[in-house]
Amino acid sequence: PGEEESLVVGSSVVLRPAADVEVKGVILLPHGGPHTTSTAQFFASTRLFLEMGYAVILANYRGSLGFGRQLQMQLPGNVGRLDVRDCVAALESGMKKMDIDDALPKAIFGGSHGGFLGAHLVGQHADLFKAAILRNPVTNLVSMASTTDIPDWCCVEAFGKPADVEQQPSARMGDGSFPPSPEALARLHEVSPIAHVDNVKTPILLLLGSGDERVPVEQGLQYRRALAMRGQDVETYQYDGEGHSLAKPQTEFECLSHTIRFLDEKM
Repeated sequence: PGEEESLVVGSSVVLRPAADVEVKGVILLPHGGPHTTSTAQFFASTRLFLEMGYAVILANYRGSLGFGRQLQMQLPGNVGRLDVRDCVAALESGMKKMDIDDALPKAIFGGSHGGFLGAHLVGQHADLFKAAILRNPVTNLVSMASTTDIPDWCCVEAFGKPADVEQQPSARMGDGSFPPSPEALARLHEVSPIAHVDNVKTPILLLLGSGDERVPVEQGLQYRRALAMRGQDVETYQYDGEGHSLAKPQTEFECLSHTIRFLDEKM
């Protein structure tokens, strides 16, 4: 498939509340990775959203696994563009498949690369969503390249070429230099959600783990600061001793509680 079409979009998982529950909105949930996949497996958050009356679209997009290497490898070098485009298409096709009124409010819920997509979507499609819940989101590859435990991820996804970590442990950026050259820094910024922060209108809830080594907490904190400086509606909860998954029982409970309240207020 070329850039304008993706077989992955039609393979997103769509879940509708029970027949006796009125659908009051739609939540788009893109997976992280980005090279993983959305399936129909059980997630407490998904079940909760359905009980609240929200239809859920678990988006697959180019880069997802399970749809062939050609589609998987279309994403490196095109993050923030093809995956964002596919998420919008998944939302539209999922709502059509479930025969849901397009006027219903929409939210996005995602973590890691799913949070990266959420931040991109509210920046590139400012009027599409009423709420965004972002868990340890990637927001700025310029700083992440020097702070994450996987700098090669930044290189592959931004430039489409792997970092030679054996020959240069600091990881090469685009043209092979570290620290990144001005040209490489410009590219890292270009593919980052923070490049679109001026356009954001959507209320955002940030859920962050202070001990995250994969997507360091500075990613969420600098995004919060950028939004707050522009007078945008943003809430942040930071959990000490938590890593990338925010998986401790008390943390998971609090994150879901904040999510429920936030959706009730904004949707």
